[in-house]
Amino acid sequence: MRSNNTKGIIYRIYSSGQSDKIIHLIDSEGAKNTLLAKGAKKSTSRKSHSIELCNQVEAKSLEGYQIPIITEIKVINEFLRWKKDNLGMLVIQLFCEVIDKLCYENNKDKDLFYIFFNALSNYNSNLLLVTNAFLLKAIWHTGSIASINTNALTGQPLSPDNIFYCHQLRICSQRGLG
Repeated sequence: MRSNNTKGIIYRIYSSGQSDKIIHLIDSEGAKNTLLAKGAKKSTSRKSHSIELCNQVEAKSLEGYQIPIITEIKVINEFLRWKKDNLGMLVIQLFCEVIDKLCYENNKDKDLFYIFFNALSNYNSNLLLVTNAFLLKAIWHTGSIASINTNALTGQPLSPDNIFYCHQLRICSQRGLG
């Protein structure tokens, strides 16, 4: 059996059996990794505190099983600022859902990892702005939109002078912006 070291961000956690967890993480190369944490649900487990959504971890695992088994896991970054309130937790769960839909087995996508990592690293008080930036970058990265060069409300080409954020479409229309 071969030992493997993997550094990445946990974006999905499943229960498996009475005491095990299966985790999915995206590594810095953008590869999807599925690992089994034996006994992680036990109260005495040394692994359980490290296995949390959006933790950046370093995991040592043994290959040779259907799913590689984690022998040791260490937290690199917990991104605690996101986890301090319900809204931050809701946003990182959205990030994880998007990453789960875009990350495929046997497909390395380094840019996708950095879109995710940069969003988690750039927490600020305007969560809507960070969330929108993450979503736009992820959607653009998939090729679902060719480019973002037109104002969705006015149809005019985007320039630094006409990019704005509007809470309600009705207010923008009343001001002649939409």
